Amino acid sequence: MPSIDDVKPNELHHLYDLLAEVGVDVSDWPNYNGSNIRTNPRYCYKWSFVEPRKVVVLCIWFENMKIEDGVIFQDRNVRLLAQALDAPASGRALQMDRDIHTAWATGLPVRAIICDKNPNRPTRATKRILDPLPWSIAYYDEATGKCRLVRGLELPRFVDQFSIQEMEASEAKRRDRTGTEPVRKPEVKQRALDRAQGKCEFCCETGFITVSGQVYLESHHIIPFSEGGQDIDGNVAALCPNHHRQAHHGVNKDIIRETLQRTLSDIVVT
Repeated sequence: MPSIDDVKPNELHHLYDLLAEVGVDVSDWPNYNGSNIRTNPRYCYKWSFVEPRKVVVLCIWFENMKIEDGVIFQDRNVRLLAQALDAPASGRALQMDRDIHTAWATGLPVRAIICDKNPNRPTRATKRILDPLPWSIAYYDEATGKCRLVRGLELPRFVDQFSIQEMEASEAKRRDRTGTEPVRKPEVKQRALDRAQGKCEFCCETGFITVSGQVYLESHHIIPFSEGGQDIDGNVAALCPNHHRQAHHGVNKDIIRETLQRTLSDIVVT
């Protein structure tokens, strides 16, 4: 089981060396009047770095780490933080917000440089390491800048009830229970979730955010298996939990079915 101590820095490495290790171009660092290229003030105080089409590197404080259900993460809003800071720190915060958005929007890998604060100089690090594991931007609100950074391999942005319960099978098959029950194809439901972009395809409300920062909706077969429905893109919608239950048991289930069929009528059936 992961522990917060897994990411606690125990050494002090230069930012220059850690950036070079992950493939960030540091060739311009020597271009200043100082004798030590590793202390170039143009770069060594920055909070984030982007190597185009390759990697985003974020410098984050150990004290902000949290862990829930074995997931190590940080909730951040550096855009909001920038409003409380003076220059040049405010500019660094805004740049970090832009770099987080870049990682979110482009899917670039994220590496984390984890820093431990000096209690007497809270903007300086006493320890600094490169986390050997990649991180991911699990959630980013473009309107506010609020985001969640998660330690571990990149997570899908959108999940459903089967993702949460780990009930997926790698391919379509049937299993016995009281009768036979089709097992859904994970790629079909994931395409529905990605298509919905976190919003219920009936009411357009955003699903809730999970502990890991992903947006939760529920995949729903518009025509159920019991009525001959197929596990194909044109028959699988992403719904909020409320309307998913209504689609099965509500007095307006026929309206929901008709609305979803119209909504997905142009979907290429695969």
